[in-house]
Amino acid sequence: MMTSETPWRTDEHGILLGARVHDATLVKLIISEERLVFEMRRLSGELVTVELLGLGQFTLQELWNGAIVSELWVWKVGSVPETSWSIPDGPWNVLFSNARMKPSDARRQAAKIAETSPNAFLVQLACSYGGSVAAICDRIRVFENGT
Repeated sequence: MMTSETPWRTDEHGILLGARVHDATLVKLIISEERLVFEMRRLSGELVTVELLGLGQFTLQELWNGAIVSELWVWKVGSVPETSWSIPDGPWNVLFSNARMKPSDARRQAAKIAETSPNAFLVQLACSYGGSVAAICDRIRVFENGT
């Protein structure tokens, strides 16, 4: 099986392009101090791995086995759309869930991250039928594994 790193970019909404993970099944999740890794199996059987390196704050919410990926978004921390604050499952709201801190504190924390780590990314993995992951990281690598 060939594994190759795939260049990636985002569309104007922040959706990750180059990985084609919509409707893929999350088959592996690795969490360590320095990285967060998602391995997803496309309907075709091919595997896609997205690796978040230089991991900062992150959260996993209501993630179930057999999760189907809906979207994977990536923004520079200073470029997350302001309108996303009004969306309950928007990226900052997932990262700083109400159980963790008040909305006013979350906005201050997001501004602090953008100020102190302007080159960092905010990544959000959203799954159909619930389940979401949000993470701050320094670098993103995408790999495709042919079958």
